This record gives sequence, C-alpha cells and structure tokens, in this order.
Amino acid sequence: MALVSNPGDPALRIYGPNIYSGYPSPEEDSESRSYLLHKIGSFYRKARRRLACRRRLQAHGLCVGLLDPVSNVVVNSSIVHHSRKRERWRDREDAPQEDLERRSLDGLVVFLTRLFPNLAEGLAVRYLRLAKADALIAACAVASDHGIKWFHDCEAAPALINTALKCAGLAAGHPDADRLVHAWRNVSSRVDDALSLLDLLRESQSQRRRSHVVRDLASMVNEGPPQAREVAVRCAWQLAEASLRRHPRSMPQPDNDLPNRTLQDTIHGFYLEALARLPAGPGFHRSLVMAGHCYGPLDPVSNIIVNTVWHHSAFPPSMKL
Repeated sequence: MALVSNPGDPALRIYGPNIYSGYPSPEEDSESRSYLLHKIGSFYRKARRRLACRRRLQAHGLCVGLLDPVSNVVVNSSIVHHSRKRERWRDREDAPQEDLERRSLDGLVVFLTRLFPNLAEGLAVRYLRLAKADALIAACAVASDHGIKWFHDCEAAPALINTALKCAGLAAGHPDADRLVHAWRNVSSRVDDALSLLDLLRESQSQRRRSHVVRDLASMVNEGPPQAREVAVRCAWQLAEASLRRHPRSMPQPDNDLPNRTLQDTIHGFYLEALARLPAGPGFHRSLVMAGHCYGPLDPVSNIIVNTVWHHSAFPPSMKL
C-alpha cells in the first residue's frame, strides 16, 4: 500500500494500491502499443514492395517468426495452407489492414510471454517497443537483462520456440499454426539459403526475377508435410544477438521480480513431483507443509521427500486429520 495525498483533509491519511514501479503504466502501455502498430504497418508496406502481391500478403502475412519482421511477413506470405483450414483463411482475405497489424501485435506479445511465462504482458510490450517490434531481438534482450545465459543452447530451447511460435500463431488467428511451425522449421534448418533468397528479393528490381525468388522461397518454406521435429533455433538466435549488440536496446529498469517468479515456479514443480511420489492420503501432508524443505545434500525433490519423512517420524501428528 502507498500513501495517497488528500487535499480535502490533510489530517486524514488515505492509502491506495502500491503498483510496482517496474511495470508500465496504462498510459505507457497504450503509447507503446500505438507505436508498435505504426511500426508494424511500415513493415507491411516494405513487404508489399518486395512481394508486389497485395492479396497474398493480406491472406498469409504475419510478423511472427524468427527473422526480422519484414522477412517474417515475406516468409509467412509464402506458406501454402492445405485441407479445409484454407476455407477459414479465405474469410480473412479481405480483412482491413488494421486487423492484420493488430493480430500480428497480439502474436508477437504471446510469442514473448510464452517463451518467458513469468514475463508480464506489459513488460513484453515494452521490450517489443525497445526492439522495434522484432520479437527475437526482444527475447534476446529479456535473456540478457535477466542473466539467462546460453538460452538458445539449452536442450529445452527448440521445444520452447516451437510452442511459442504455435501459441503466437493461434493468438494471431492463424488458420494452421502447425503449418506455421513447420515452415519456420524449414527456414531455420536452411537459414543461410533463406537469407540469400530474401536478400535477392530486397535488391531485385525485376518483377520477373522477384517472381522466381518468391517461388524458390515458397518451395523451401513448404517442403514436405508438417513433422514433429523441432525448430533449429541456434542460427536465428545468433543473428538476433548480433543485432542486439550492434544496437543495444536493454531495459532501463529490468524487472527484478522475473528471476524470483521463475525460481518459485521451478520450486513449485519440485513440490508437485514430491507429492506425486509420496504415498496417497493425508499422512505426510502436515509434515510436508511443516518441514518439507527442498534444500539438503540430494536433488530438490529427494530433499523434500527425505525432510518430510523425517519430520513425520520425529514429530508424528497427535491426532488423525
């Protein structure tokens, strides 16, 4: 709680909720979203000039992906959707530009908050603004600001990226989120080839040449049926890290609560696993609450179990629960 000024009666103290200063105010959040929507609109204008195909862009283009936002729009515009899901997408072909921009922003925010589950949505919007609506650079900034080392090298990173892409696609109203993940799996596995094609598309002045490049890019993006393989994230992440080093966009006030909330979630998982291993019934619940600490010479889950069993033996309940 925080003391609120009361001009009507200075002797009467009024307390209001104390909002953590690290979180953006509603005014800042609104301003950041307006900035991001304007920025995303400029990405679509650049992508249209490269593709020279307005209808395809309206139907397929989202800013969600693992490259820069304009390249993401171009790649997503090359995805070919199959089965009855195409019918759902046709309903959106004549959607206004503002709807496409808003859905892309929704997808970018969800990409970040799914990648870092303890990151508040307002902070995700702030990071996206600092990264100029580039989701992967924003993710690198989050990892850097909070000391998350070698995020892209951990075993869980590809699966996290897969899930974050799929959730972002669903949040943006994509008709085939699995196909979206599949497309980025193909791109990330041949990122050098994809970047070469995108460079040709950006530099080429010939409409015929652009058509050939778009066809080659579409062939790469749609290669093979969707599979359960994970996205190869290392190359794309390194590109984003290099861009972040060239143009630092670190948070002026990092959210110091994020590591604590992440650690608490991890410890919460240890307790759930310990509960699953302990015998059923209320016998050990009291001891777990009283003394089931996760510290000790063993792994955290084993420590919880040993401490709980010890307390139950040393201080048995005086009455049956």
